[in-house]
Amino acid sequence: MVVGIDDYPGDRYDLRAARNDGVVLVEGLRRSGVPDHQIRTVWDQEATVGGVLDAVDWVVANADAQDTVVFLYAGHVRDLGGGTEVLVTAERGYIADWYLADRFARLDVRDAWFVIAGCYGGGFDELLAPGRVLTAAAPAGQLAFEDDYYGLSFLGEYLLRRAFANGEAGAPTVQAVTAWAMANLAVDHPDRQLWHVDIAGHTIALDGTGRDEPAPEVPGPAAPAANCVLGILCSTRD
Repeated sequence: MVVGIDDYPGDRYDLRAARNDGVVLVEGLRRSGVPDHQIRTVWDQEATVGGVLDAVDWVVANADAQDTVVFLYAGHVRDLGGGTEVLVTAERGYIADWYLADRFARLDVRDAWFVIAGCYGGGFDELLAPGRVLTAAAPAGQLAFEDDYYGLSFLGEYLLRRAFANGEAGAPTVQAVTAWAMANLAVDHPDRQLWHVDIAGHTIALDGTGRDEPAPEVPGPAAPAANCVLGILCSTRD
């Protein structure tokens, strides 16, 4: 399931690369052999509160016990305080982290990868459970960024495009693409490091190939940058 929202009410809150992040992930999934009927996309004005939750319910209803689920949200996120972060939908509605986790609570699959390409994404740890991985563009309490040169967020460029869609990580697994992206961000953009928590307990394949080996160790998140500029995937412009 891929959600990408650039178009928000008015012009002030529009993004430039959130939908691109989603398109790149879809391309990577197709190259890995995932058929179109197993990919649910929710773009821009489709991505209302109802539209996003309908797609979540579709995933929960259609995924089987041996399946792998991939969920990407790319768009604005707000931190409401008190440990609550919310996805900001196309009509500027909110989906709270705890509510999203509750909707996914009935998801009975082998493994799941949740990717939040927005500010404060590490705060969506309510989604975590055995067999699940959370990768975010920023930890809780920190901003995330997109880049005009790349036409993507830093997560989109390094994790989704280079590591996964372009195959630069080698193996098409969650652990391989995340390790590659984090290692290369540490060299190229150390202040744009990802946030990553893996409690899957095994390698998660993104190409439908069964792999039961233990998950390799992935570097822990870097300390967040002290200051932020050119923030686009952010919720600070209220």
